[in-house]
Amino acid sequence: QPQGAALPLADLHFHPGPVVWPNHTPEEILRVMDRAGVRWAGNGTRGASDDHWASLVQTASGRFIPFAGLDPIRALILSQGEEAWSLRSPEITRYVERLEEHLRGRQFRGIGELFVNNRNSRPPNAPESRYPADSPLMRRLFAFAVTYHVPLSIHMDAEPTSVEELERLLAIDRKGTVIWAHCGGAAGDASVVRRLLAQHPNLLCDLSGRDDRSRPNPEVRRRIMITDEGRQLQSEWKALLEDYSDRFLVGTDSANPGQ
Repeated sequence: QPQGAALPLADLHFHPGPVVWPNHTPEEILRVMDRAGVRWAGNGTRGASDDHWASLVQTASGRFIPFAGLDPIRALILSQGEEAWSLRSPEITRYVERLEEHLRGRQFRGIGELFVNNRNSRPPNAPESRYPADSPLMRRLFAFAVTYHVPLSIHMDAEPTSVEELERLLAIDRKGTVIWAHCGGAAGDASVVRRLLAQHPNLLCDLSGRDDRSRPNPEVRRRIMITDEGRQLQSEWKALLEDYSDRFLVGTDSANPGQ
């Protein structure tokens, strides 16, 4: 990178689809990305099927990193519960088989975002989701991450039980990569994140979802932030980012992408 030139950004918490980008064309999305200095963007679609990625990839294949599974898996978990996350549901089995075909064909370059625990970090009116991070479904998807060399993005509050489950998943195969969306979730505790990064080299963290304007509840806002009341980076988070600078990812997760 030439001295003084701006570094290109990769937004790894970008959700195309009508929930976040209503009525936006691929060209309009690219213009917003260009204004923000974002060269690449990826994660799962919101309010649309996985196929929604096709028009974006066709418009600019080198700019987008399509992920699959966010809305389809979330819908099945919410409607079927344990039948889905234990892989006893015919619908989830068919979806997982189809997902593997697409991963094998390189139509998708990641899996997620999967909401294994959003009890304390979900926005107002969002559905609550909680299932084991090492459930049969997650183990199958993690195996795909290993086989097809794609990351698995999960949304998980740092409750002790969920953290234990995540550690068991990560230990199955160090060749599988997990991206912890919103790194730490509602825990806001840098010490938990530091321990996990130290013990699990296949764990990455994205820093999305820290915009306090989208969290009207002051208690939730306090838990998710890594800055103090003066919007200065907390010292423990500053040290963590410096010590593990190659393990953190940028993400917007914006509900108002025009800002």
